[in-house]
Amino acid sequence: MLAFLGQGIARAPFTAPSVRLNKGAHREKGLRVVSAIEIVELSKTFHGGRKALDAISLSIRPGEMVALIGASGSGKSTLLRHTTGLITADRNGETGAISVLGRVVQTQGRLASDVRAVRAEIGVISQQFNLVDRLSVLTNVLLGRLGRIPAWRGCLGLFNDAEKRAAMEALNRVHMGEYAMQRASTLSGGQQQRVAIARALVQKAQVILADEPIASLDPGSCHRVMETLADINKKDGITVMVSLHQVDYAIRYCPRTVAMRDGAVIFDGPSKALTADFLNDLYGAESEQLMLGQRPAASAAARTTESLPEGATAWAGA
Repeated sequence: MLAFLGQGIARAPFTAPSVRLNKGAHREKGLRVVSAIEIVELSKTFHGGRKALDAISLSIRPGEMVALIGASGSGKSTLLRHTTGLITADRNGETGAISVLGRVVQTQGRLASDVRAVRAEIGVISQQFNLVDRLSVLTNVLLGRLGRIPAWRGCLGLFNDAEKRAAMEALNRVHMGEYAMQRASTLSGGQQQRVAIARALVQKAQVILADEPIASLDPGSCHRVMETLADINKKDGITVMVSLHQVDYAIRYCPRTVAMRDGAVIFDGPSKALTADFLNDLYGAESEQLMLGQRPAASAAARTTESLPEGATAWAGA
């Protein structure tokens, strides 16, 4: 029932005890801009020694819509779960930190004391939709307010008229207003995903993390969900980071793409660079998992690091 629970590389500092961070900062017209998401040297090792994340550093500017791509097991979902503080990173000395909107989520494998308050600013959309089947669509959207109302009201399901109006406005915005009083279980997958997006709007999240939100949907529903995310990103300035298998959707809807392989970032730059040949250079046989559609093949020269579009970064070993 819990609703919460750019081009190229740039980094902005955030304060975290005993963690050495980069000194650079985003600046626009001389003004310092705090990163929406800042990840510094983040690593995660699971039992058995498997490295799920390997010294990830990533900075997402406010208002960006960024695709996170990679084959299964590349670390996309693990990275998103770390960003919300659902998983803690390795405790490896002076590295490993995440902040959202300038507020620390975790450092050195330890959650910040106010992590629940930070989570209230993060809307999470997952492949499984995470709606309560027996509740109405409207009530599911209202659950987005749980992190911002007194606990006793949330436990009793008491929402005021202003909150109900806001929920209806959010449903109308994602074209689901007519289903407000239906049980969530009666909706299709694409409809449920749009309800989940409406819930994030009611939550007033400033950052949305979408983990494979279209993986189980038909093509028509995929486009509607991605168009909805792109619309709120453009009109509301909400930062969106969305993990995808389908590179076609990254190219169409996300100006920037971060590509992962074996727990590491191997490319960060304009999505227009993701031609079939370039993906093959990055992933080899694994590129078939990314389901790239009909895209013009890049020339051999265009596949070199020197000829990447401005702002793109390919890592050594890619």
